[in-house]
Amino acid sequence: MDKNAPKNSDYALFVSLAVVFLGISLLAFGQKLILDPAMGSTSLSPAKILHGILFFSWILLFLAQTLLIKVSNFKHHKYLGYAGIGLISLVLLDGFIMSIEYANDFIPTENIGDLIIRASGVWANIHVLLATLILVALAVVYRLRPPLHQRFMLLAATSMMTGPLSRIASYGVIPLHQGAVVFIGLLILLLIPIVYEFVKYKKVSSVYLWNLPLYFITLIIFAAVIPMTQMGQSAVFWFK
Repeated sequence: MDKNAPKNSDYALFVSLAVVFLGISLLAFGQKLILDPAMGSTSLSPAKILHGILFFSWILLFLAQTLLIKVSNFKHHKYLGYAGIGLISLVLLDGFIMSIEYANDFIPTENIGDLIIRASGVWANIHVLLATLILVALAVVYRLRPPLHQRFMLLAATSMMTGPLSRIASYGVIPLHQGAVVFIGLLILLLIPIVYEFVKYKKVSSVYLWNLPLYFITLIIFAAVIPMTQMGQSAVFWFK
């Protein structure tokens, strides 16, 4: 067994974060996706309902996988992993389609600020899709090396929290700019495993150490720099 593999007690961290991800998602989308339909009233289109179902299926699968590892049920973890590859493929494809719909919903105005904000949303979505795709791909490549596989999957699930955090920020309850809420929320989630490993082992996996700066540097480029360019703004109209 790899000496750098998470100890059995460490799996509680992965399970706890999976529960936190589910809680954030329910807080963000629970009313519109679960409560409203249950009451027979929903404003969501079929496409958005499917989007929500796929997203929650991924979060629930991640939670199930962490629980299976916690109880050392590697056989079922492996089988669910195969299903997970298909599911994440659908999630990412659907995310791309929804990004196109988000771009196409834009109605041009004379205010350049409106265009920049919409372009920022489009490119932020692209960043989430690319980051998640890369991290899941790395997790699959290193599936026979648990220390790397587990951490890459955790980072992929953390990346998916961009959407729920953005939704929570739109409620206006937190007195900060929506982008700041997402940035701070992601930073906290990414720092949790880093702080955990440092406190417990006095060292941190290089997977976390290179991911943190790389993730936020690319996020800033995609969400704040590219939308300020003419090419970045034109992305809003690519699919019209």
